[in-house]
Amino acid sequence: MIEKLGAKQGQYTSFNLFELPSDAGQTPPNPEKPIVLDPSKTYAIPPGYHLIASELDWMRDFEINGSPYWVQGESLCNWTQTWLRCWNRSHLIDQIKRPPQEKLTHLFHPIAIPADWTEQRCLAVVTHLERYRTQPIAHLLADLTASDPEIWLSSPSIANLAQWLPLEVPEEAQVLEQVWQAHRPSSELNPYYQTDNKRHLLKQWLGLTKDKSTDLASALGTYPLDVPPTLQTEFQNFWEQKLHATQGNILDTLDLNSQPFSKQIATQAYEVFKQHPTYRNSVREKQLKGYISHEQYQDLTQEQRPPEPKPLSLDASPEEVLAWVTEAYLPLRKWETVIANLPQEKQACHRLASSFEDWILHHYPTLTVDAVSTSWLNYNVSHKVEELCKDSSVFWVVVDGLGWLDHQTLLDMLTKNRKLQLKQGLQPRFSILPTKTEYAKWSLYSQKCPSHETWKADAGKGFHYKNGKRYTDNDVTKKRLQKALERGKFRLYCWDTDRFDKLFHNETDWQELYRIKRRRELQAIAEDILRFIALHPQPDKLHILIASDHGQLMGTSPKLVPNTQTLDVKGRMAMGKVEYPPFTVLDKTRFSLPHDISVIRGCGSFSSFSYTTKQSATGCHGGLYPEEVIVGFSVLTQSVKRAPIIIKCSGEGRPGENSPLRVDIYNPNAVAIEDLRLRVNQLVSLQQAKDLAVTVQPHQRQLIEISISTWPELPPTHEGKYLSLTGKLEFQYQNAERGWADLDPESSIEVHQIFSSGMESGLDDFL
Repeated sequence: MIEKLGAKQGQYTSFNLFELPSDAGQTPPNPEKPIVLDPSKTYAIPPGYHLIASELDWMRDFEINGSPYWVQGESLCNWTQTWLRCWNRSHLIDQIKRPPQEKLTHLFHPIAIPADWTEQRCLAVVTHLERYRTQPIAHLLADLTASDPEIWLSSPSIANLAQWLPLEVPEEAQVLEQVWQAHRPSSELNPYYQTDNKRHLLKQWLGLTKDKSTDLASALGTYPLDVPPTLQTEFQNFWEQKLHATQGNILDTLDLNSQPFSKQIATQAYEVFKQHPTYRNSVREKQLKGYISHEQYQDLTQEQRPPEPKPLSLDASPEEVLAWVTEAYLPLRKWETVIANLPQEKQACHRLASSFEDWILHHYPTLTVDAVSTSWLNYNVSHKVEELCKDSSVFWVVVDGLGWLDHQTLLDMLTKNRKLQLKQGLQPRFSILPTKTEYAKWSLYSQKCPSHETWKADAGKGFHYKNGKRYTDNDVTKKRLQKALERGKFRLYCWDTDRFDKLFHNETDWQELYRIKRRRELQAIAEDILRFIALHPQPDKLHILIASDHGQLMGTSPKLVPNTQTLDVKGRMAMGKVEYPPFTVLDKTRFSLPHDISVIRGCGSFSSFSYTTKQSATGCHGGLYPEEVIVGFSVLTQSVKRAPIIIKCSGEGRPGENSPLRVDIYNPNAVAIEDLRLRVNQLVSLQQAKDLAVTVQPHQRQLIEISISTWPELPPTHEGKYLSLTGKLEFQYQNAERGWADLDPESSIEVHQIFSSGMESGLDDFL
């Protein structure tokens, strides 16, 4: 059985090449050409025709009753043609049906009809072919392989060759493909189209097998498509074997940035490294970053305990604090609470979090003074939204309770396979205190502190934007957001979802929550975001801004018992002033609040929506831990045009001596670049890519020096003292795709060389 394309695109119906189609002979007569001649008496007669099968039929009925005629038999057909020619009516003949074998012989030339094709088989094949007005063999092959007809109709090209080779034609129909191959237009690619083993040729092109006489990669370039599904398993097995055979060493010589199918190879390396930890090291793990998902990379590196940072200095700047939390504290916090699952008394992060609590209590009042447009507080995000709305429509997604690490995971899902691209990288902000929705989210929307007279314990009351509307999960259920997006009704669409926050409130098992249910809910949110974007009339011009109001306490929170029954407690805070441990007071005047609020220092809580069996809570917030306070925002679009990274190398030195190479890197984009690897072809120590332990922030320049142990010597015929440098910088856009940049053409080094003999042994040749 073969699958045949049905009436609707994407639907297929079964048919046998050697069976007459169920609708064979159903073609209605052509009123302008009503006569069909069938000398072989082979073909089925469609309804509406008057059969002429004998001389008596011809003499009695032909051209008398006025109906279309189907004339059978060679002599009657010849007779009819002669008669029509005499009366100058040959134009009434619609078709002269050639015998099926004769027709196929002519159509297939120079390919012979298979010996086992009987008259009935030939008739079935001809009947299938006659269903197409033009290029019948190409169209039938497209139906036989359920493929795009353009693959069979297009002129020879490397792209067309790549599309054709993976297509598998059923055995009984392979002669049709041989005919198609024989009739290909003349081209320099003809030798490849004439192959009698498509699978072997495709494997050569993919690098899975080698032919000493042919180097397809050199002749045709890199295979331009993904690894075909029919060879996925073989491709994976090939690279798994190579990784095992070299114990991972093959990665040391691979340039994944230019290596074909780098993502598939990296994914296979990830699988092998998980099974054989001895094969991997930090260099190889970092090499895979950007080619595997953010979650896979974390999974690969999570077994190693991140370095423990020093406690936060009270004199640190806001920028330093945000970097300390996102780059040092949170990786360790995740390792302690999720990977190692240490008991609380062994977690170093509580001591570190205490230093953050000291800092935020001391500096928060100052942060509220800055203008919203330049503030480090989270309501600065709404200013960013307003700026974006000046130039385009914006889909603002506010995920209640989305912490910094959760935001990274969500971005990984949204940018996978370049569904969306980061236009502005994930930027950290301090949540409005206290880290409870009714305060933090109201301020996020209103751009005001909760001390403002218009504050209400209802976040939606803070949303006031011209030509914008806020939608909740209930609005999504009732299709209100979807309908507004379809109509392109507003400049700003805000989806305020609390699904993620509810998940944390309702779960009792921290490990299952973080490892499984958290990721599942984030995936669902990512799918909804992509689905909603597609509804907009101009999705390619839509900016998507992801934000949050507060984060969540990581790990479990021990339940505390208040000293008095009259205390109005809410999770990790209480209303009013409570001036005994573990509370600290957020004075309404200093902290710009509508009333005094007391928050718990440390990781304890008074109440929660759910508890574990050990009377510990999960999904708590309202306190001052870094993961509760530090949130982020990011901006995505369907496509982003990155400005080129500028890298220039320079330096001077004497041949053979140690001298510094100056590397000047400028990042003109709104996304930071990290995981830098530099290769310089003229410097032996940099011919294998060297990791540069720096991150170049958006719109920033980074100057670094690399020690070159042996400064190069100028070639004997070289003119002047400057040696031009060529090479490449590979990097990762933070939370986004990989990238690379060639060295600036002006990159060069100065060589203070007194004499070059041009002989390998130097002056010793004269002795």
